Amino acid sequence: MKKALFLNKLISIGFLLYFLILVTERILAIIFSVNIGGEYALINKNAAAITFYIITVISVVFGTLFFIKPLISILKTLFSKHFFELEENIPQLIFASMVLLFSGMMHTGFTLPVVQFIAYGFLILAMLSHTINQSIDKEIRAKSIISFIYLVLFSMAIPVCYLTNLSSPTSIFFYVIEILSTFILIPSFGCMLHIFFRKGYTSNCFIFPIIMIILDGLVIGLKWVDEINYFVLIFLVASTIGYIVYYLYCTFFDRKKN
Repeated sequence: MKKALFLNKLISIGFLLYFLILVTERILAIIFSVNIGGEYALINKNAAAITFYIITVISVVFGTLFFIKPLISILKTLFSKHFFELEENIPQLIFASMVLLFSGMMHTGFTLPVVQFIAYGFLILAMLSHTINQSIDKEIRAKSIISFIYLVLFSMAIPVCYLTNLSSPTSIFFYVIEILSTFILIPSFGCMLHIFFRKGYTSNCFIFPIIMIILDGLVIGLKWVDEINYFVLIFLVASTIGYIVYYLYCTFFDRKKN
């Protein structure tokens, strides 16, 4: 009972600090990106940078609004011996987290990558705590652990939107693909994360990794002559391997067990 309550509190803390840290960093970005950040600064009137800025503002505003209800629920139980009602709040909690994540995927004039990674780290803490809690059930223990690893790798493979030195019309196509990748892969991650928190393990549907491979491949390939995005490339490969392992486990081992 004590262990379950402790893990429940860690899930609450993970989501709470993810939100507070990321929204603070992004609000600072909104304020200081007006004249800081070279070509990303608004005063330079770069159309792509302005687009990133607008998406950031919208993401922070609506992410905050959607987070209010689950935030109240978290604060009501955080310093008590009561459990946070995860099942009741998780749909809106994940939805708000994904809406806010759009802002984190936009590189602005003022960006603190280390602070962003710390924020994401707390989201991962919430996922890890849920994995440990679900691992009590031996029937889904391995499936939950592999799901957790796969989801973390998938989330890291979502490309951040940067400016490019590519010439037109290639640069225009690159920006369209870059933003499209964000608007498709974040909801995909959110969908899998919702399943994970509801069932204890995520979907092994092949559509999500296929979409990721196509979109990440386009982002990496289009920018290859300008700069190789090793971070996305590494996690694209790692998340693909993670999915294959998860799919094989679900297909051969988990099915036999059931």
